[in-house]
Amino acid sequence: MLKVLLVDPNPYFIRSLRSILSGLPELTVVGEACSLAEGRVKAQTLQPDLVLVDARTPGLADGHRIRHLKQWLPAGKIIVLTVFDAAPYRAALVADGADECLSKETLAEDLLPTIVRLFPQEVSNG
Repeated sequence: MLKVLLVDPNPYFIRSLRSILSGLPELTVVGEACSLAEGRVKAQTLQPDLVLVDARTPGLADGHRIRHLKQWLPAGKIIVLTVFDAAPYRAALVADGADECLSKETLAEDLLPTIVRLFPQEVSNG
């Protein structure tokens, strides 16, 4: 069972994420956070396999980098979610340590296939 941590300042979006993730029974959401500071504590405590984090999360958007998340979660994977779909912006997030960067606009179509690709041994292709 893959443990997932959701980090997004918008509780309504977190509900949407939970709904999308319900399509993979091999996943369980172990925690939610609305800021980078809260996400750090939960990542260290819960040791999730996957963190889904909004690029504009308070703390992360204020100069902290994805690589800081990797320090707190060296064995886990990070998918950054963003409304900014420009290729250079997404490439910079991946270069900074994100395992993937997905647009929120196409998240319903892209998230589950991306998780299957990142965790082929743990998640079936449905």
